[in-house]
Amino acid sequence: MDLLNAMDVFNRVAKLESFSAAARDLGMSKTAVSRHVSDLETDLGVRLLNRTTRRMSLTEAGHAYFARSSAIITDIEELQDSVRHLHRQPTGVLRVTSAVTFGHCSLAPLIGGFLDLYPEISVQLDLSNRFVDIVDEGFDLAIRVGSPQSSSLISRPLVDAKRYACASPAYIERRGSPVKPSDLASHACVVFQSQSSEARWDFANSDGEHSVTVAGRLCVNSTEAATQAVRDGVGIGVLPDYAVREFLASGEVQRLLTTYDIDGDHRIYAIYPHRHHLPAKVRVFIDYLVAALGKVS
Repeated sequence: MDLLNAMDVFNRVAKLESFSAAARDLGMSKTAVSRHVSDLETDLGVRLLNRTTRRMSLTEAGHAYFARSSAIITDIEELQDSVRHLHRQPTGVLRVTSAVTFGHCSLAPLIGGFLDLYPEISVQLDLSNRFVDIVDEGFDLAIRVGSPQSSSLISRPLVDAKRYACASPAYIERRGSPVKPSDLASHACVVFQSQSSEARWDFANSDGEHSVTVAGRLCVNSTEAATQAVRDGVGIGVLPDYAVREFLASGEVQRLLTTYDIDGDHRIYAIYPHRHHLPAKVRVFIDYLVAALGKVS
């Protein structure tokens, strides 16, 4: 039995919920399709499909096998596709959208190196804090913070972006440093909300989770504004490492509550519309970002 071929036939039957439809899609006879599935079941020693004269359905084992085998087949297709492109130089216009702060601080500095590596690719980089519909607006991919909300899009994690509680030396001299998260309730904080002066910040350490409601006189809707306010001594802010890296190094801001982690999904993802037949220009750009961002994280 050709295991990979039998697996592919089974997956086609499961997706189309029909032996006849799978046979037409594969250009095979219905008898051949049925034989492949039967051989696979015999090899596994379990029934994958319940068959009646009117309908077909997956068994419990069939559901489990379908999920795992689909992922395997996709990985093999991507491997084949990537190797086919090794001998060809990726070309074309790559349209990328990203949030402003991450794009300015982390993405833009890497573009020059990418263009040097791939002279046949040109990049259109759109930095915007609005939610961009990459399908409707014709983007090849988006770089976003946090896990994607749409199950119709494919995501690949690029790097973990840590977040730090920070303040300027002037603020710390004036108000002191919080020792534990609950101390933040008595501090002036720079809040990421547009219609409220309060927010909840979640921390965690070996003792468990710690949630505190913070307040401040300044509410902002951009990381750049929050970072500037923290540098100016307006209050304490929770900021991503890529926004404050250079200011931590220069001493313009200082980390607070260093024994605590800040809860939440702060990972940076590459988001794109399709897993299958991913254009070479997109694949090499994502691979480049994974390698480059890993060096600076």
